[in-house]
Amino acid sequence: MRNRKTCFLTGGTFIALFALLTLLIMTIDVQPVGQNGTNIGFATFNTGFHALTGANMTLYTITDWLGLAICDENTDEIERAKSLGFTPSHQDDT
Repeated sequence: MRNRKTCFLTGGTFIALFALLTLLIMTIDVQPVGQNGTNIGFATFNTGFHALTGANMTLYTITDWLGLAICDENTDEIERAKSLGFTPSHQDDT
């Protein structure tokens, strides 16, 4: 019984922390600095971190494809996307 109560409290704590983080992102330092003027929470931190690390399109492409692989239980989503001629829109043609 104790283990079940601990799991319930841990889950409830994480849900509450998630809700708090969501609320903070929606209200603190919101500025239109995103793509096409999209509002971004914690804008100063986010733009500073982006300026520090830059954009790495190789990592972006890897995580893009991993997202497809993880979302599909059998990982056949990638093959299906390839057969439909899917190419990520962020790739440069240069």
